[in-house]
Amino acid sequence: MHVDLKPSNADELDMDSMVVNSSKPFFSIIIPVYNKEKVVLRSIESALNQSYVDYEIIVVLDPSSDKSSEIVRSLTDPRIRVFERDSPGPGGYAARNLGIKMAEGQWVVFLDADDEWFDFSLAEHYRLIQESGEKIVCTSWQEHDETGLITVHRPVTERLLSGADFFEAYSVEERLVNTNTIAVKKELFDAVGGFPEKKYSRGGDVATWIRLAYASFSVMCSTIETAIYHREDSTVTKSIAPSISDNAIYNVCAEITASRNCEKAVRRSLYKLSNRHIRYGVAYQAKLGQLRLSDLKYFRFSVSPIEYSLFLLLALLPSKVAGCFAQFVLWLKRAFRVKMDFQK
Repeated sequence: MHVDLKPSNADELDMDSMVVNSSKPFFSIIIPVYNKEKVVLRSIESALNQSYVDYEIIVVLDPSSDKSSEIVRSLTDPRIRVFERDSPGPGGYAARNLGIKMAEGQWVVFLDADDEWFDFSLAEHYRLIQESGEKIVCTSWQEHDETGLITVHRPVTERLLSGADFFEAYSVEERLVNTNTIAVKKELFDAVGGFPEKKYSRGGDVATWIRLAYASFSVMCSTIETAIYHREDSTVTKSIAPSISDNAIYNVCAEITASRNCEKAVRRSLYKLSNRHIRYGVAYQAKLGQLRLSDLKYFRFSVSPIEYSLFLLLALLPSKVAGCFAQFVLWLKRAFRVKMDFQK
C-alpha cells in the first residue's frame, strides 16, 4: 500500500520568490529513506536550502527499524510529499521508481538520504539544462569519509559527450556520474524505464545511467562539484560485495552491444565500461584466493588483454599465493593513486 502524506496546506506555499513557468515544478527531488535516522535531516535540509526553488521533494520511506520514518513524518514543509512502501528493496531502486512514478516535475533528480547537496546544486543543473538542451546533464561531487574531504578539486570543465564518448569517459574517469549529481528529463524515464528493482543489490544505478545515456545519444557533463558523497555513511558499498556473474553493468552492456543497431565505437566503449565493473568482482575474488577460470568469461580480452592475462595467472595460481599476490597488487595501486593525488 502506498500512502500519500502530502500536507493539506501544500497549495498555500508562498510563490513570490519562485520563478515558475507552469503549474508543475521544474524539478522533482527523489529521496529514498531506509534506516538513516542519524543523517536523513542533513540530506532533506540540503534540498530545502536550494537557491533554485522551483521544485518538489518526494521522500519514499521503506519500512525502517530505526526512527527514520518518524523523523520524516515530523517535517511540515509543504514542498515535501511522503510515500511509504511495505517492504524494503535492495539498493533503493524500487523506492526511486515509486518516486519517479509519482513525480510531477519536468525533470527528475535524486538525493541519497546519507548524502547532501551544496545550495547551488539545482541552480547549476538548471543552467546546464537551459544552455545545452540535452535530456541528461550531470555534475561532479566531493567525497568525504570520517577524516573529511578525500577527493582533489579539479578545474571546472564542461563537455557535451556523444554516447560513445560518454561510455569511454565513464570507463576510465572518476567522478563523472553519481546518483546525487545527475538530472534526467522525466519523459526519458517514461520511455526507457526506471531502475532494475528486484534484480540486483548493487550496480543498478550505473546500469540505469547507461541505459538512459544510450537512449538519449548524448550527455552534458560538468566537473563543478554540487554534492557531498559521504563514504562513512554508505551502506551498499560496505555491505555488498561486487559480483561477477550477476553483475548489473555487465548485463546491460551485453544487452546493448548484442543489438545490430549498436555502433562499433559504442560497442567498444561499453566493453571497456563493462570490464571496469567486472574488474571489481574479479579483484575481490582474487584477493580471497577464490578466482575461477570460469569467471573470466565475463571479462573482455579484446579491450583489456594485459589485465585479462594477469587475472588468468591469478586464476591458475594456488589460492593462497593468488590471494597474497592480488592484495600486493591492490596495495601498489592504492599507493600509486595517493601519489598521483598528492602531485595534483
